[in-house]
Amino acid sequence: MKEKVIIAALNNYEDNKDFESSLKEIERLAESVGAEVCGTLVQNNMKIDSKTYIGKGKAEELKEASENLNVDTIIFNNELTGSQQKNLEKIIKKNIIDRTQLILEIFANRAHTPISKMQVELAKAKYMLPRLKGSFQSFDRQGGGIGTRGGGETLMETDRRHILLRINYLKDRLQKDEVTRDNKRRNRNRTDKKVVSLFGYTNAGKSTIMNKMIESSSQREDKKVYSDDLLFATLDTSLREVVSPSGYEFILSDTVGIIEDIPIGLVESFKSTLEELKYSDLILIVLDTSSENAQRQIHAINDLIEKLDLKEIKKLEVYNKIDLLEDDYLISDAGLSDNKIRISARKDEDIKKLFEKIEELLTEDLVSTDFFIDYKEQKIISELLDLASNKKVEKKDTGLLIHADLEKYYYERFKKYECK
Repeated sequence: MKEKVIIAALNNYEDNKDFESSLKEIERLAESVGAEVCGTLVQNNMKIDSKTYIGKGKAEELKEASENLNVDTIIFNNELTGSQQKNLEKIIKKNIIDRTQLILEIFANRAHTPISKMQVELAKAKYMLPRLKGSFQSFDRQGGGIGTRGGGETLMETDRRHILLRINYLKDRLQKDEVTRDNKRRNRNRTDKKVVSLFGYTNAGKSTIMNKMIESSSQREDKKVYSDDLLFATLDTSLREVVSPSGYEFILSDTVGIIEDIPIGLVESFKSTLEELKYSDLILIVLDTSSENAQRQIHAINDLIEKLDLKEIKKLEVYNKIDLLEDDYLISDAGLSDNKIRISARKDEDIKKLFEKIEELLTEDLVSTDFFIDYKEQKIISELLDLASNKKVEKKDTGLLIHADLEKYYYERFKKYECK
């Protein structure tokens, strides 16, 4: 059976459309952990109540609604303080969680690798540290329910000192793992395959695009990545080698999706996952054109691009789900990139168009030519083979004939060996 929940929210937005967008998102987040949203209670007030967030009268109203609807949990579309959560639990006598806890729940359920599990535990520990004085049923209970599952120890069983020690330990482990990941990235960058990363708002269709491209590459079924109509369906970064219809090979990376107003503490905890984007040769910014909140989502993406220092990396805006549009509508220019393509990830012909555009962008700065290098110049041969892509080597009597694609910058270095 699905866990029954009520969404509670304080409407202190200047633009009511923004508030409606936020409510729809929290409902989808709740559904992502298998909850059934039975109702929504809204307090229209620009001022936050310091004791109960929504005011005692509204809290009593929420208690009555939860009893009438027989719900298990109240989810607040805002971040509560420890005392607010404690006071609400005393009044309502139900499990109370806030937006950040719900996102942590989703992250915990989606984390599969040791690194992502440690990142979830670190985020939970940071969240809990200033809230130790509260009662926090949702983190302390041993039973079922939203907010009780996922990686990491039960933090309420530890004191502040132990949590601080755990935070320091996790930070140290993740820092050491970052060094290992950097080495792997450097080794990956030495190969002749370019790296293309999928990036965008969660549920925009990134994993679907990745699976269709893998399918087009005639890869095995077990090479596919998990894809579902859920927010945060994938959390761990997935890397796959794909081949375009023309035979061009590159590495495709699928990263965790983002949401609007994601708590900065969570972004920092998952920084190592998002930093994979820095090692991309091309970033595909996947946009859901059918979403009513497409323009807001673009702003969220733009903010992260700036925070992660990704401006200099080549980008392609992929306007996905055009098959769901009622008319020939295209969301306005986001200013994220000069390169744009409109597709439906479900159509094979559109995936082929996407492959062609990716190959065009990855090769537009390349010089494709032939070099002849004497066997005596092994250092030059080794350097050229290390920097070139799409290499074809033919042995001759006195040296190697090498056909290769080189970045224009590197081409100047080997120009004197070019076959005229």
